[in-house]
Amino acid sequence: MSTNISEFERTKPSVTYKLLNCLIEKYSLICADIEEMDDEDAITKKMSKDIINDLTEFKQVFLSGK
Repeated sequence: MSTNISEFERTKPSVTYKLLNCLIEKYSLICADIEEMDDEDAITKKMSKDIINDLTEFKQVFLSGK
């Protein structure tokens, strides 16, 4: 049984959506707060950017209802 997009929008897991936004914000803050002083800082910043990109891509798929 498949649901139409309106039904999905009505029942979309709002807790999951809020957590997803919190995670994107968390890694955005980490990325913004780090001043690259050494290789470890650069790695942390790069990883944070990668995580933000992955979470943003996941959010787009989540919102599309696929």
